[in-house]
Amino acid sequence: MTESELRGRVGTEQRVGVAVTFVDTWGKGGESCCVDSDGVAFLRADVERFCGEVVDVAPAVQLRMLAELRVMVDEVTSAALTSAMVCARDEGWGLGG
Repeated sequence: MTESELRGRVGTEQRVGVAVTFVDTWGKGGESCCVDSDGVAFLRADVERFCGEVVDVAPAVQLRMLAELRVMVDEVTSAALTSAMVCARDEGWGLGG
């Protein structure tokens, strides 16, 4: 599989009954988002599949793609965690601020 074929593959598979809302909607007023254990397992399996597919590209390309994936996941989860911390503090969970 080529690099261009791999681009955009993470998160492309869909299963009935797995509720996943994009992270960029978390923390917006009045919207709720719930990713249960099944949702996390689905995302993990999709990322593992992607990582397994990049072994067929040149090592330098593989390293770059995996580094990009790691940075993207960190950016998305950091934003969601920040939003969740603000919400938890606003609800009086006693988190410093």
